[in-house]
Amino acid sequence: MTWAANNNNADSNNTTQSGTVAGNTISVVTSYTGTLGGLAPGNMANNSTGGVGLNNFELVNVIPQLLSNGSQPTGIAGNFSTTTFTFTKLVSSLTFSIEDIDHNYNPQPNGAADSTTQFFDQVAILPATGATVSAVLGSQLTGSGTLASPWRTTGRANSYIAEQTATVTITGGFKSFSIRYWTTEGATSANANMWVRIRSMTVSSCST
Repeated sequence: MTWAANNNNADSNNTTQSGTVAGNTISVVTSYTGTLGGLAPGNMANNSTGGVGLNNFELVNVIPQLLSNGSQPTGIAGNFSTTTFTFTKLVSSLTFSIEDIDHNYNPQPNGAADSTTQFFDQVAILPATGATVSAVLGSQLTGSGTLASPWRTTGRANSYIAEQTATVTITGGFKSFSIRYWTTEGATSANANMWVRIRSMTVSSCST
């Protein structure tokens, strides 16, 4: 997959992207749902940070804010982004990686949590009817990649590591799928971002 844009600024407020593979074109659109303070239309940027090249882009959300007393607001998991990938031709097999599914807890020296940028990534695949999703998970990931059991980390590292990467394969003659992305923890900063990176996408198109 070759992406049309090369935008190294993760704060560019892009909500669309496009790319091509031989004989097929993909469009990508992100929408945002939520009412809590701090959540605003975030970003989808083609990003080369992390030393992984330009065959990738990031899905970036603004983290929903904690309540003034530092507690989690009711319904925080109902604030999310939905990124939909649509092909012009049927796809028989699609493989890609989702990196940096992490938990930014940042404990202070006294053991307390620094909630300034706190988040807990939750990622789910919404496949098209008839499509089948499978994944190879890094050693720190758990879950089945569904809304009821999203992929999430069991670790604390906040970095691009293989242990927090899901390698996803979708099969079955489809033209679209979506990624739902949210956090179950909030932050005290109104401008704190969280993100995951989509990379190394390869596609096998059907003949028609």
